[in-house]
Amino acid sequence: MTNLHNDKTRQSGRKDHNADPTTSVLQTIAADLVGASGADVERLLRDARQRARRQRRKLTYSDIQRAIDETRSPLSPEILWRRSVHEAGHVIARLKLKLGDVELATVHSSRSCHTRQKDSSERSSN
Repeated sequence: MTNLHNDKTRQSGRKDHNADPTTSVLQTIAADLVGASGADVERLLRDARQRARRQRRKLTYSDIQRAIDETRSPLSPEILWRRSVHEAGHVIARLKLKLGDVELATVHSSRSCHTRQKDSSERSSN
């Protein structure tokens, strides 16, 4: 993949992964694909590569994000709100019951909602 590093980060050779733009991009992609199968990810990347190849250029993050976005069917604002409130309830319960800190809560328009603890264990809900 290209265009994931900026020149300053690449030239400095920093070891700090939090400052590495690639890490941020990959975390964003991973959050967008929570619940997707390996086959889903493979298909998305294949579609993104084909799009770039047809346009005679290298693959970029935008190609991948567009492929992800195209797979989602939009939800009505009401359903999206209900899913968001539902997932927020998981976060509140986890914190109130001292079950661990929450690292990530996501609501996807065409997939299940997910809450992930900082220790990377995952809880899924519908």
